[in-house]
Amino acid sequence: MLDEMVNGTSQGNRNAWLTKIAGRMFGVGADPKTVYNMLSVINDSFVDPALPDREVNTIFHSILKRASQRGRH
Repeated sequence: MLDEMVNGTSQGNRNAWLTKIAGRMFGVGADPKTVYNMLSVINDSFVDPALPDREVNTIFHSILKRASQRGRH
């Protein structure tokens, strides 16, 4: 998973890719604050061009909601 994060993604796949990464982090039991912080770092460092902060927030809250419904957070 770390290699996939560092390889990043480019325009056209950014939202789906970042959503998948967030889901994987929640899937292994990461704390929501850690997931959010990592999504921000990944977006800024490995997504070209980076998504706007509001889109990262939307992705985070969407996946957090799903994880909470599954009892993971």
